[in-house]
Amino acid sequence: MNYKSVLVLAVFALLGAVLSAQEATIARLAGAESVTVTLPDGHSQGGQDVEMGQGEVIPVGSWVIVPDGAKLFLRTFTGTVSVFSAGSIFEVTQVEANAGQEITRLTLQNGDMVANLDPKKRNVNDYGVVTPKGVAAARGTNYTVSVNGQEVLVTVVAGVVTVDIPDVGTVNLNTGQVTTGGAPTTLAAALGDSATAAITRTALQNAASVVATLATTGVDGVTNDTLSTVVSTAAEAASEAGDNNLVADVATAATQANPAAVETIVTAAVSAAPAAASEVVESVAQEVVESTGADTATTTSALAEIARDAGSSVTIDESAITDSVDQNIEDSEGPEPEVDVEVDVPLDEVDVIREAVFTIRLSGGRLVAVTLNNSDAQVTTTLVTTAEGPVTEEIGDGGQVAFTIPARVAIALGEPVTAQQFQAIADALEILLGIPEITVPNNTIVVSPSS
Repeated sequence: MNYKSVLVLAVFALLGAVLSAQEATIARLAGAESVTVTLPDGHSQGGQDVEMGQGEVIPVGSWVIVPDGAKLFLRTFTGTVSVFSAGSIFEVTQVEANAGQEITRLTLQNGDMVANLDPKKRNVNDYGVVTPKGVAAARGTNYTVSVNGQEVLVTVVAGVVTVDIPDVGTVNLNTGQVTTGGAPTTLAAALGDSATAAITRTALQNAASVVATLATTGVDGVTNDTLSTVVSTAAEAASEAGDNNLVADVATAATQANPAAVETIVTAAVSAAPAAASEVVESVAQEVVESTGADTATTTSALAEIARDAGSSVTIDESAITDSVDQNIEDSEGPEPEVDVEVDVPLDEVDVIREAVFTIRLSGGRLVAVTLNNSDAQVTTTLVTTAEGPVTEEIGDGGQVAFTIPARVAIALGEPVTAQQFQAIADALEILLGIPEITVPNNTIVVSPSS
C-alpha cells in the first residue's frame, strides 16, 4: 500500500471518529408491548407505521406515539435516558457523536417527559428537547418537559438547564426553577399558580418515579444520591407551597418504583419538609404494607424512626397512622372498577361454573395475588407486578371467555407481565374450573368450556 492510500484511509478513519451516527434504543417499555413508530421517508419502509418493542432501535427522523398506560425509556447514549409518559408524541430528531460530543435532539410535540443526563458526562453531553417555545438544553441534570399544544412547562429537579426561547433569549434554570416560556420562577410559585399547579405536580411525581427506577440499576449514572436530590427538591417546593400531600405523593411514587431505597426517600422528603413527616410516613407505610403484606404497626414504627432521624423536631403519632393505614386498606377493598373482559364465542346451554369470581387483588398499586373462588373452591396464585385497581370480574354462565390483562395491570416493576405469570393465572383457572387446558395466546388468557 502506497503513502497516498494510507493517507486517504487515515482521513476516512478520522472522519468516522469525528462524526458517527448513533442509535435511539427502547431501553425499557412498561405497560405495553410496543409503541407506534412512523418511520422517516428515507427509510426502506419510509412513511410506514410500525410497532416497536423493548430492545429495538428507533431510526433518526422517526415519530413515536406512546400508548395509554405505557411509559417509554429511550436511551441514546449511556447516561442519556429520556422517559416519555403515556400519550406523548415525539420525534427522534438527531442522535450522533461529533467531535467528542454526544448529541441528542428530541422534538416533543405533546405529552410529558423526564430527561436524565449523567453529570459525569457533562463535558460530552449535548442534549436538547425542542418544544413550541424553544429548545430546553442541558449537559448533566434531571429535568422535565411538558407540552400541551402551545403550552410548555420546563422544570429542573437537579442541575442546570438553558432554554433558548424565540423573542425572549436564553433563560437559565437552576435546581428548583421553572419556565413556561418566559422568565424563570420557582417550583413553589408554579405549584401555587392555578394555571400550572396540576402539571407541575405531575412533573414532580414523574421525576421522582423515573429517577427512582433508574437508580435500581445505576447504569446511567443515577444513584441514591441523585434520587435524594430529586426528592428533596420536590419536597422543598411542595412544602413552600403548603402542599404536604404532594410531599407524600412524591415519596410514595419513588417508593413504588424503588422499594429498596425507601430509607433514602423518606429521609430526603422529611429533611426538606419536616412539617410533612406524618403525611410521608402514612402514605409510604401504606404503599409498603399493601405491596409486601408487611405488618402495619411494624412498618409505621420503622418509617417513623427514619423520619425522626431526618428531622429532629418531627412529632409522629404512630398509633393514629397505623389505624389510618389499616382503614385505608380496608376501604380500598370496596367496589372494584371494570376489567377488560371479552366474550369471544358465546355458546348456548354450556355450564362452565356459575357465580364464579375472578379477582385480581391489588395492594397500593401492586398486584399481589390472583384469587379465583366460588362456593366449592378457592385458589390463590402469588404474583409480583404493579397496576391500578383493584379489579374484579365475573366469569359468565358459559361460553369461551378471554381475559385480556389491561396495560395498567401488565407492569411488573417496569417490565411486562411474564409468560410464567400469565401461565400461573391460567393454571389456577384450570384447577378452579376443571378445564383440561387453558391457552394464553398473545398475553390473553382464553378460558374454553369443558365438553
